[in-house]
Amino acid sequence: MLQSVLKFFLGSKNDQFIKKMQPKVNAINAMEETLSEIDDHSLKSKTQALRDKLKQDPNLDNILVEAFAVVREASKRTIGLRHHDVQLLGGMALHHGQIAEMATGEGKTLVATLPAYLNALSGKGVHIVTVNSYLAKRDAEWMGKIFQFLGLSVGTIIPNLSIEERQAAYRCDITYANNGELGFDFLRDNMATSASQQVLKPLNYAIVDEVDSILIDEARTPLIISGPIGKSSDMYRTIYPLVEKLDDKSEKPDVSINLKERQVQLTEEGHDRIEKMLKNHGILEKDSNIYLNENALILHFIDACIRAKFILKKDIDYIVRNQNIVIIDENTGRAMPGRRWSSGHHQAVEAKENVTVQEENQTLASITFQNFFRIYDKLSGMTGTADTEAQELEEIYNLEVLVIPTNKTCIRKDSDDIIYMTQQSKFQAIVDDIVRRNKKQQPVLVGTTSIENSEYLSQLLKRNNIAHRVLNAKQHEAEAEIIAQAGEPGRVTIATNMAGRGTDIVLGGNIEAQIQSSKKRLDQAKITKMRAEWAEKQEIVKNAGGLHVLGSERHECRRVDNQLRGRCSRQGDPGSSQFFLSLEDHLFKIFPKGVLDFIKKSSGNPQESLQAPMLNHAIASNQKKMEAHYFDIRKQLLKYDDIANEQRLVFYEQRNELLHLDNISPHIQSIIATASENIVHQHVNEHGVIARKSLEADLNKTFSKKPDLPDDMTTQSLSDTLGQFYYADYENKTHHLPREDFSIFEKNLLLSCMDHHWKEHLLTMEDLREGIGFRGYAQRNPEHEYKIDSYHLFENMRKKVTIDFVSKLMYLRINERKEETPSNTQSLVGTKMSTPLDEIATE
Repeated sequence: MLQSVLKFFLGSKNDQFIKKMQPKVNAINAMEETLSEIDDHSLKSKTQALRDKLKQDPNLDNILVEAFAVVREASKRTIGLRHHDVQLLGGMALHHGQIAEMATGEGKTLVATLPAYLNALSGKGVHIVTVNSYLAKRDAEWMGKIFQFLGLSVGTIIPNLSIEERQAAYRCDITYANNGELGFDFLRDNMATSASQQVLKPLNYAIVDEVDSILIDEARTPLIISGPIGKSSDMYRTIYPLVEKLDDKSEKPDVSINLKERQVQLTEEGHDRIEKMLKNHGILEKDSNIYLNENALILHFIDACIRAKFILKKDIDYIVRNQNIVIIDENTGRAMPGRRWSSGHHQAVEAKENVTVQEENQTLASITFQNFFRIYDKLSGMTGTADTEAQELEEIYNLEVLVIPTNKTCIRKDSDDIIYMTQQSKFQAIVDDIVRRNKKQQPVLVGTTSIENSEYLSQLLKRNNIAHRVLNAKQHEAEAEIIAQAGEPGRVTIATNMAGRGTDIVLGGNIEAQIQSSKKRLDQAKITKMRAEWAEKQEIVKNAGGLHVLGSERHECRRVDNQLRGRCSRQGDPGSSQFFLSLEDHLFKIFPKGVLDFIKKSSGNPQESLQAPMLNHAIASNQKKMEAHYFDIRKQLLKYDDIANEQRLVFYEQRNELLHLDNISPHIQSIIATASENIVHQHVNEHGVIARKSLEADLNKTFSKKPDLPDDMTTQSLSDTLGQFYYADYENKTHHLPREDFSIFEKNLLLSCMDHHWKEHLLTMEDLREGIGFRGYAQRNPEHEYKIDSYHLFENMRKKVTIDFVSKLMYLRINERKEETPSNTQSLVGTKMSTPLDEIATE
């Protein structure tokens, strides 16, 4: 009640922000005439002048007005675009670490140049983050002209760059990069074996384009770098044909499927059936069962295979390309080559599709997007659809969503959804609607939720002789070109999910793209003629009603539907949208049964359709529940990853300190003392009594030798004696070696030990995370239990690192080989160092 009263008198947060920023917008506008009169050299010199002001006063807010005015003028001179007042407001929201929600076509790409330039003046670097590498490259080339004109350097991070190229790009004032590339570079930096291999600078400021896609949609899956663990994969090929025989449609199904959770598990009938088949094929002993401890691996294969059969669908979750399984991003419809499912799921799908089953992988490094982007000192974002997720963005990232008004009023006509009883009647109605609109030359953009549906709809259109283009994970290379021309008269474009996001659909077609892509050399007369023809096409499209967006299915999230709708009616253009649904759609399968029965009873004829605002409200209500469900999943993922992240940051900080040390020799004595103390404490019972026999056996095994130890020594004196003994032994063994060369060996050996035990720790943490939920049955808090257990695991891992490192030093054997050298001094070149333990390589 109080909030409503305050909003009535003071206005919403949006209103307050716009009112507060309006004087700055007016001040920027007041500078425009003065700046337009100065020459290019004088305008470029503003950058250095602004930097000089920052040296006197580091508060960026004090130079915002002048910086924004300079960028606007530079934009007019370089790329011919002038920032509107609402774009200035968007830039201010981004600079203040907020999310600017701006409708499609409002020029978010141009908006980012304002805060990027302002924050780059500090010299700490700015990252502009995009949803794919194509947009990173396009925006860097397009908007980079503004920055370069003003004397700032611009870099681009795209796949397959060398370390040197990445370092150069990150050293630039402003760097455009795909979110995945940034995250993986962070992980690779923290796996580097030398400082020269690291590419990132400290993370200062990020502007995230399509922030909802990156910080919400992709946040459900962590970034993982993995390596093969060499396990045999033959069992997937052996077990999948057996799983293939299981049935989920019979009266007593073999599996129970939870579509909402995307989970599948064996029923009692399924358990009996698969067990019988395993015994018949000699995989399981006659008197055994799959739930015995010794059969845990077989159960792992079965779980992966039933998920491959019943949950992971071809052309929905993945495609087969060049005999490889390529995952499809469920939110964007884009293929993600190089990504693999964990827990054997990828191998099971490979067995299902009869392609080469590759080795299982083990996690080497991982981080969630939530924790990665929270490392930045300042974070902001922009998108066309964030307001529906404002609570999550504020709760997880402390980012406030501000809805920036449009430059021109949106005149899109949104019709109520039409609901059909069957998929067949729905798709036929879609085709009929496309045919009708095609006759009057109205362009149509059809949104589908899967490759399977896009290809089925394509077949129907071919039967009706309707020319069209299909954009999905199989045609992603032509994405920008297909979307750019989707506004041409009579053009029909089918796009899976949000394929094409980030590329404007211009009514009449994108004439600028046509001119740039022309293979023929165009003179001015030809260009003028092309522009005139385009103006005629644009008029035809406007008279036909503008671009029509047709949704073939509702998504689980309202925001994705809004993104699809937002593809039309940019900058005041005419346009319309409508969704065609059927009761066989995925969303209705997870609908409350009572609501679904009510809809079915409303129509007795399968060919009939229903259309009413009340149905729209029911669908939106169910979508809200699904959004809340996925928010809970992301929060739960983040709760556990926050615990792991504390350990990750501590480990990475210590590893980086080691990486940047020239010499660790001064620390060797301390490490040996710590290792000695750790190994002694492993043999002290709860009463403080030392188990002497087991300790001495462990010392002989771990360090290859031990000193004579009196019986009356305390824990501390014993630790001190061992530390002094092993350090003296090490000094005696290595004192004649050239210290500078040998220190490199010591440092690399310690890095190797750290990386090996961190990798093993991650595997243990994964196992702990998977099983921690069962402790809830014992009336214990799983999250609290996870925090305690993970702390103990981390501390044990650190102890293992020191003991393993000292063990390798003690086992080190140095065989001198006499070689004539000009200086007649000992060199590591003539020294053979060996250890009976296997060397652990950093993967």
